[in-house]
Amino acid sequence: MAQYGQPLLMVPWFELQETLASLLPPDSIHLNHQCIGFTENSDRVTVNFEGGKTVDAELLIGADGIKSSVRQASMGEELPRYGKRMLWVAFVKYSHEMVPANTTIAITVPGKSILLGDIGNNRLYWGIGVFSQDIFLSQSSSEVKARVLTEVAGWAPPVPEVIEATPDEAIVELPIHYRLPLSNWRKERVILLGDAVHAMGGAIGQGANTTFEDAWELSYCLSHADSLETALNNYERSRRERVHVIHARSVLAGYRIYNPQFSLQDLEKNFGDFVEASADEFNEWLYSYEPEAIAQTIASSR
Repeated sequence: MAQYGQPLLMVPWFELQETLASLLPPDSIHLNHQCIGFTENSDRVTVNFEGGKTVDAELLIGADGIKSSVRQASMGEELPRYGKRMLWVAFVKYSHEMVPANTTIAITVPGKSILLGDIGNNRLYWGIGVFSQDIFLSQSSSEVKARVLTEVAGWAPPVPEVIEATPDEAIVELPIHYRLPLSNWRKERVILLGDAVHAMGGAIGQGANTTFEDAWELSYCLSHADSLETALNNYERSRRERVHVIHARSVLAGYRIYNPQFSLQDLEKNFGDFVEASADEFNEWLYSYEPEAIAQTIASSR
């Protein structure tokens, strides 16, 4: 990332959540509330939660992930698509001379990849993805670890050592899914954001980044428009094409790395020209993003 003047840093989700939550008033976050739907009228939206609780607001932002209940209630059910790969991830209190501070190592072979990264305080993150035609979940934490060790048998250091040092219960096993991004992100006073609208499958590390971009641009549009409808329209227009491009490249990368039966035609049916740019062209476009300039352009063209 030197050409862009920024380091590549890995931040654990739980620490990022703690950092963001620390900036909010203590009474603004309410845990253990499962949204099950909403109703709208001309000037309000009522959000319904399990247990009968309701909340009235001017706007509902559906940022509730790949299994978004807000998306289901507003846009109808379209199930996430299985990306034909399994992923195992863990954070472990462990240091290794081959993964020094502020270093990330990526290793890829046909149908398999691993990412190792220093996350500070003598801790490592690791993630291993493998091609898997079907979803197969292990029955216990010890079985999960044994399965991962089998997948990396014979790999060079420090891969086996890091996994051996990881407690069984610290390893999370995940089948990877993605969604096709929607052409319509809103319904009156309801708008979608992040994985709820464009879950990517994680092959190029842009899922969280595009969610932050969504949040920034939505905030900008809400604070610079003369009406809620204008703000939501500007946000959707500003984000849609960029997200479709990043999403297409993410799905493309996932298939190329993990699926030995990959065919570009499988993607072209859904993503068209978005898959055509070279890696250098795509990266230059991706990392030259200037959110305020984009948002201002959309606002001035309405």
